Amino acid sequence: MPPGVRHFRRLSRSEIRKVERLRSNMSSADTPNPQSVQTNPAIGDRGVIDIFPPRSDGDAPFVLAIHGGGWHGGDRHAYDWTIEPLIARGFAVVTCSYRVSSEEHFPAAYDDLLHLMGWLRDHSRDYGLQSQRCALLGGSAGGHLALLLSTRGLLEHRDQMIPIAATVAYCPPVDLRLQYEHDQSRGTDPAERFMGGTPDELPDAYRAASPTHFVHRDMPPVWIAHGDADTIVPFEGAGQFVDRMRAEGLSPIFHVAPGRGHTMIQQDDAPPVLLEEEQVLQFLQQHLTG
Repeated sequence: MPPGVRHFRRLSRSEIRKVERLRSNMSSADTPNPQSVQTNPAIGDRGVIDIFPPRSDGDAPFVLAIHGGGWHGGDRHAYDWTIEPLIARGFAVVTCSYRVSSEEHFPAAYDDLLHLMGWLRDHSRDYGLQSQRCALLGGSAGGHLALLLSTRGLLEHRDQMIPIAATVAYCPPVDLRLQYEHDQSRGTDPAERFMGGTPDELPDAYRAASPTHFVHRDMPPVWIAHGDADTIVPFEGAGQFVDRMRAEGLSPIFHVAPGRGHTMIQQDDAPPVLLEEEQVLQFLQQHLTG
């Protein structure tokens, strides 16, 4: 097995019962009420973020959760189920939205998140967030956008963004031309709707939207998980992205989930728990508090 590639292990029945007990013991009082803040009035409710503080006092490292939804759906509430384990480890959590493809084509979603990264650079400390300790977390389209910020964003706009200490991405599309071709083979068109045209019509835009074309040696540490039975996002794209990172001398962590499809949860017949949740939390602790 190549260095940094790890295989996902399904939870045992006893582990599932343990998670169920932990989740059932959590009440609504365990999750702090978020503070909703408008960061970009020009895009309306899409510019509102929710800030969930940790249970401890003082400024906290934080995780910016970027929702998925095929670039055409979802909002900042999509990852509310991830908040409990993150704040239990002492992190604050910020959930955000961006304009989806039914509202505007690329680069709108990316531009919205660049704007947010600049807002967080300037205002994070006003809300008890440590400005040097921000990690990104996203799945599917959210994973794509997290990686695009970590690659192209930092390469072109580092001075205008809050620093990114680490990035976690689940089943992310990393090459939009590859995603378009995969969509065509399935008779679907999420990439084309997101981009506003085909790769032949918009070759420069497809490249600009693809994290794999902007890998660089000053990227933050990256943790990726992808099911090898994913029929929505091509699994090989993640492997190619990881290979490019290694060619730059970087050491990404790549978790392969055998037999799992397009998902960021452990298994479908259990309460929602992130794939390799404990490994993700340890990765975040290492880079946000280490």
